[in-house]
Amino acid sequence: MSEHPKDKPIILSGNEYHEFRKLIAQRAGYRCEYCDRYAPFDSETQVNGEVSHIGKRKFYGDTPSNAKWSCLGCHRKKHDGNLTA
Repeated sequence: MSEHPKDKPIILSGNEYHEFRKLIAQRAGYRCEYCDRYAPFDSETQVNGEVSHIGKRKFYGDTPSNAKWSCLGCHRKKHDGNLTA
């Protein structure tokens, strides 16, 4: 993703973002798409896995093609710059 899209990105919030997270988790079989660790979707605590955006969310938005499911460890590493998309 080298060039920013020309259309305004879709940024979800609230229940829509919750459903988006659920969709990405289900698509990945509740496994981290970086390390293959089991990272279940917990709708109550939401502490077991997280959506990891491939391209910056503010430019590419919340779309399935811009999202991977990740365990919390890999999600943290990605934000720290120690893991690539």
